[in-house]
Amino acid sequence: MRQLPNPKKLLSQQTRTSGIKPAFHTIETPAYVFDLELLTDNLKYLDQLAKALDVKIIFAQKSYSYYSTYPLISKYLSGSTASGLYEALLAKEEFPGEIHVYSPAYKTDEIRQLLEFVDFIYFNSFAQWQKYLDLINQAKKARKIQVGLRVNPEYSATEHDLYNPAGRFSRLGITAQAFEQGVAEYGLEGIDGLHFHALCQENADSLAKVLTNFENKFSAYIKPMSWLNFGGGHHFTEANYQVDLLADILRNFRLKYPAQTIYFEPGEAISLDAGYLVCEILDIVQNEIKIAIVDTSATCHMPDVLEMPYTPRVFLLDEQYCEDDYYIEAEIIDDELLKEQTIIKMDNIYRLGGPTCLAGDIIGNYKFPRPLRLNDRLVFCDMALYAHVKTNTFNGMPLPNLVTLKSGEGFEVEREATYFDFKNRLGNMTSRQD
Repeated sequence: MRQLPNPKKLLSQQTRTSGIKPAFHTIETPAYVFDLELLTDNLKYLDQLAKALDVKIIFAQKSYSYYSTYPLISKYLSGSTASGLYEALLAKEEFPGEIHVYSPAYKTDEIRQLLEFVDFIYFNSFAQWQKYLDLINQAKKARKIQVGLRVNPEYSATEHDLYNPAGRFSRLGITAQAFEQGVAEYGLEGIDGLHFHALCQENADSLAKVLTNFENKFSAYIKPMSWLNFGGGHHFTEANYQVDLLADILRNFRLKYPAQTIYFEPGEAISLDAGYLVCEILDIVQNEIKIAIVDTSATCHMPDVLEMPYTPRVFLLDEQYCEDDYYIEAEIIDDELLKEQTIIKMDNIYRLGGPTCLAGDIIGNYKFPRPLRLNDRLVFCDMALYAHVKTNTFNGMPLPNLVTLKSGEGFEVEREATYFDFKNRLGNMTSRQD
């Protein structure tokens, strides 16, 4: 095994502020801003990690589909994984390398198209595999296709049910009992690999527990496999990731199963801390506390704030106020603290909310270094993942522009939002002629 990379050293730029540059003052808001330097830091680290551990790391598009950066990402990773036909087609068009695809269930027309170009296809049940077995065997006559089954290790440390793929009653993956029944009825001839996914933003100690459960329940089926996919949710590019523990886990696993290629398919780790959402204050109203209405929306532009839930870090841009720089971080104020009158009466406490009609379109509560003013600019951190792929146009809310931050102070608007983003979701894509 090669020398392991040090995440604290290689990811030292990832302070979530190093990409905030003077250009943020002139970018039209709202805008997602992607920092190529920080993205490259992540990719270089993942490339070194894969080589040191002798594993394959592939790119999960579900968390990040900003495909103008796919040529950069593909230089460092072995391939990509898709959650269905459209993501797979995007990989075919924009991302060289292996193409993996998994869906809890496929339609027949989707399978026909996927079998024309994907390299790995995963099924969520024996029934789905058997339903399409004839089409798979026919496609294999023309090209190599590897087939996998997703299993459920029936354990996850993920606490939030919305993001727990191995929780009670989960539809994702085949349980040990169902797998045993499937093998008894259909066998495993034609199955090349097994896949599990049970993590969400977690460290190597969580993987150790999941892997123990996976082995306890599926060890009888591992040795015949050519490969194993340990799924996503691995927080590889977080500076405190337990890379030495990961190496030990893989070393011990390979003593028992030395022949299988091991895949990881992180999503968040690819673009962690590599992007921002820039917005502007439109109005400030008062209802016990001051409420700043911004030109971005939690429900439309950063839905994980409501779904996870979490409160993102935010920076106020102000060259005159800040002595050492042109931005300063606001302090996050917990909702529970707002119940205390002393907190409400403190200076510069604001609740940030979007301009939609949804009462719960609230981003969070913050204490700023000075009173906020109309047209002040705010920068939300860690917005290169999931946010842009989950956007919607509720209330006719404009989508944020997509901006690439260049070296120095330059930037390029890759895609500018228009009214037709909203209209074309709802009907004919061609303008009606009167």
